[in-house]
Amino acid sequence: MSFYQTAQAYALVEGRDYVIPDDTKTLAVAVLSHRIILHSQRTIAGTTTEAEEKVIHEILDSLRVPL
Repeated sequence: MSFYQTAQAYALVEGRDYVIPDDTKTLAVAVLSHRIILHSQRTIAGTTTEAEEKVIHEILDSLRVPL
């Protein structure tokens, strides 16, 4: 399932038929963290480290929401 489809499903669960920027921000860590590797070996495959979460949050915080 793509990130946008995940956001659409989340919006539907929240009672909307449209996605808002906060939906993507809410889901970003869960959906994107497995795609970020900050060091050559992870201790446990499939886990998210605090550093990876921090990188995702920093990226999201630097983006402006289009109006």
